[in-house]
Amino acid sequence: MTWAEYYERYDGWQESTQYSRLSSIKDFGPDGSPSEEICDCIQYVDTRTATGILRRALAAGVRFRTAEVVEIADSGQIEDEEALEKLIQTAVDAYTGEQLDTLLNCLPDPEPVFGLIDQITSKPTHFTEKDVLTLLPNLPDEESIYQLVDSTDAIFTEDGLNELCDYGVDESLLRDISMRSGIPYADPNEPDEEFSLKETQAKKPGLLSSILMGIALAGSPKPKSTGRCTGDCAHCPPHYGYRYGRWYYGHGHIEGCEFCGNGGCSGKCNID
Repeated sequence: MTWAEYYERYDGWQESTQYSRLSSIKDFGPDGSPSEEICDCIQYVDTRTATGILRRALAAGVRFRTAEVVEIADSGQIEDEEALEKLIQTAVDAYTGEQLDTLLNCLPDPEPVFGLIDQITSKPTHFTEKDVLTLLPNLPDEESIYQLVDSTDAIFTEDGLNELCDYGVDESLLRDISMRSGIPYADPNEPDEEFSLKETQAKKPGLLSSILMGIALAGSPKPKSTGRCTGDCAHCPPHYGYRYGRWYYGHGHIEGCEFCGNGGCSGKCNID
């Protein structure tokens, strides 16, 4: 009996017959790859028969697409852990981060999946920011995290960089990712520049000067960031930075603003 014949007739048989006829299957097809039909059939037979089908298919050299691998593993139909371990290695296309995350959560023992991830990330990958951030929470150690992040040249957002920081990604990798992602980088290990009070604190203008200055500024474009605290906290422009292991975009001066004004560092300027 060929697999095609079995697949055509199985839904008309009793469960006991579905199982007993497995031994009659001698041919899974000219290419040995009827993976879509096998994946479908496994969902509709009992677990003993499903496990038997998968064992025979793997022995015949059938290979599966990643979506089919995940569907079979996630179905709960396969009782044989060894067969599942072999199954995840048969994929003919590339896994996504979400698919690998599903395998980690549905296989009885995640170690084979960790081994698969290590195998995949030992070479350059197609992983996107989403793939990386999906897998990060599940990885067992810093070495695995480094290898995963280093395997891709994906572009990251600021939020994505924040998450990489939270998981302790190596500083050199953060620098490389920020450069290719077009996000300014400041090394948190470098000391902040110190500015004397005389350099930054201007003499207070008189009433008339203040009025004239206000009129002039009203028609002028907003000043660009100079990269240092000017003492004018109320008009401190938005800016990027990296402090205390966190990236941020400085609207509102969240904690860690290197300018220290308008809410950052307890709301005190660094010239006070």
